[in-house]
Amino acid sequence: MLFVIGLIILVSAAVCKSLRWATSSAPNHHAANCGGSGEELLRKNPLVPNPGQYWCYRCKSHLRIDDRFGNVGEGMTFNVCVRCGSKIFRPVKVKAWLYGMLGFSLCFLIGALWLEMMFGVDGILGPTILFIICLGSVELWMLNFMNLWWSWSRLQGEKSVEQLDRDGRYYISKWDKAHQHHYS
Repeated sequence: MLFVIGLIILVSAAVCKSLRWATSSAPNHHAANCGGSGEELLRKNPLVPNPGQYWCYRCKSHLRIDDRFGNVGEGMTFNVCVRCGSKIFRPVKVKAWLYGMLGFSLCFLIGALWLEMMFGVDGILGPTILFIICLGSVELWMLNFMNLWWSWSRLQGEKSVEQLDRDGRYYISKWDKAHQHHYS
């Protein structure tokens, strides 16, 4: 039992640490290279990775601050991309849920094994494994989106500040031209 409690504490500490890392205000190498304009580049450029902002996996960009979220379904509200209509997500939130569900699955499995070994509770291992398989499928789905984010973020990190700025300006101007009739 103490082992399970210790494992829960360890997983909780890891999740908290990852949340602090992902939401910290430490600038990335682009901001460090840009000086004062680096902060502005990070804030306005939708092509600079920021795990705290909503990100569209189809458009491969963050939404601008003034963009609105759309409604999908009856009575249910989802955050959707205003460009392509696909669901968007915050990488920092998905990462926290991913680690939390993984820790919960491991603790649940260890608890079931412990109950079976220590107290001889029969028939608990089958439903436990089925439950963990269901959680695992959700975790794999979340991991797919995080892999898309991590690969995009890594590729964007390899670009120079000038290239990111140029790509961001082009992206924004293309968006503004396509939606010019909405502004008038």
